[in-house]
Amino acid sequence: MLFLSPRFTPLSTPSERSLPSKRSFADHQDPLFTHSSQPPKLPNKPLFKRLMAHTQGSVSIEASLIFGLLILLIVLLAQTGQALINQSRLDRLSYSLLSLARESSLYANAPFSSNDATGLYRILNTLSKDMMPLHTDLALKIEVLHFSSDGISRSTQSVQSYDFGPFACQTPNNLQDNANLSVMTAQQRYAPLYRVSVCMQQTSKFSLQNLITRFIPLSSSSIAMGR
Repeated sequence: MLFLSPRFTPLSTPSERSLPSKRSFADHQDPLFTHSSQPPKLPNKPLFKRLMAHTQGSVSIEASLIFGLLILLIVLLAQTGQALINQSRLDRLSYSLLSLARESSLYANAPFSSNDATGLYRILNTLSKDMMPLHTDLALKIEVLHFSSDGISRSTQSVQSYDFGPFACQTPNNLQDNANLSVMTAQQRYAPLYRVSVCMQQTSKFSLQNLITRFIPLSSSSIAMGR
């Protein structure tokens, strides 16, 4: 008579029954709560493009400010250069008119008169048409200082002054303050002094140009002895 032994199945411990296997735990994990120790991979972009993507707004603001300052600087340099050019033109005009004024008494054999001053103002208007910019007003002031005929001292005898133009031309000082520039001639008298001043006034609503004219006055004075 055969006896079959029952199959022996080993009993598992309570700790082993409570812990699931690694595979079964991974299979039952919720995909929403999965956690990985590795950092997420960034898109493969060059470093310059990533920096530009983060600083695009600030770069635009800085570029607009820099370009605005550059444009303002260029305008300032252009206006300053134009003011210096006008100043040199006024120097040439005043010196040319002074040469005519001091020679007028030599050829006319008469003292300087108002007709001579009016003729110089007409010459100024003619010359300024090709030299000065548009919307420009010019003023002319002619002064003649005569000394006493005693030939001993430089005492002032008379001062002639003629003003032309839409505004008064300002001179740097009184003509009498330059009396020491005169010398005694062969006729034993002090030569008269002539001064011609040309001033320019440009009508403009541009505030920057008006600011430049405060530092660069658009006027010129030339002084010389008569014949």
